[in-house]
Order: sequence, then structure tokens, then C-alpha cells
Amino acid sequence: NFIQDPSLVIDLARDFSRSFHIQSDLAVQKHIDFLLSWPKDRKGNDHFSSGKKCQDIRRIDKYKGAVQVLLKLLPSNIMKISVLRNCLIAMEKIDDSGKDFERYSFILSLYQRELAEAKYKKIQWCSILIVPR
Repeated sequence: NFIQDPSLVIDLARDFSRSFHIQSDLAVQKHIDFLLSWPKDRKGNDHFSSGKKCQDIRRIDKYKGAVQVLLKLLPSNIMKISVLRNCLIAMEKIDDSGKDFERYSFILSLYQRELAEAKYKKIQWCSILIVPR
């Protein structure tokens, strides 16, 4: 049940990052990318089809909270926007992914929220810089 609280995966990713001298933000970005990715390949085959019954953890009811927690760990809106945009691009490349409206809608709403927040921060920053005399 750790997927709703991604702290175990994040701790593991941070240890990995430290061990191999990789930016810890990269581990967070890749985790978000994985959770939001389409769980089937271009032919519609399940990534986990190894003959055994495996439940994909990328079910929307399981990962929504985890993705939102992970996004908060990224230091800038630009980084969040970039990760979400890459997820959208990857999803749009796969024909079948268009059938998963809930996943697509979730990614789009996160993307729009981050864009709006970045715009708000820019306006706020500009108003601080423009001081009336």
C-alpha cells in the first residue's frame, strides 16, 4: 500500500541517487513519469504479461495522491511543467492511450494547474520588481 505514500520509493531513490551521484530530483521525475505512463505497449499488450497475474500499480485510484506528493518534492514549477509535458507527449504517441480519459484528464489538469501557478508566480514576481516611485 506504499504507492499512496511514496516515501519508501523516494527514500530508495534518494539512496540510489547518492550512491551513484545522480541528482535526487531525477529520481522523483522518473517516478512521476512511471506512475503517469500508459501501462500497455503500442500493440496493447500489458507490460506485466509474464504469464503470472500481476496488478499494475499505475491504476489511477492508487497513484493520484502519490503523484501530487511527488510533484511537491520538485523545486520549481518549470521542472514540474516539464515532467508533466513529457508525460503528455508520451501518452499522445500511443494510440490506445486515448481511451484512458481519466488518466489523460488527470495529467492535463495537473499540467494546467502548474502552468497557472507559474503564471501567477511570474506576475507576483514582476509586481515585486516594479516598485512605484
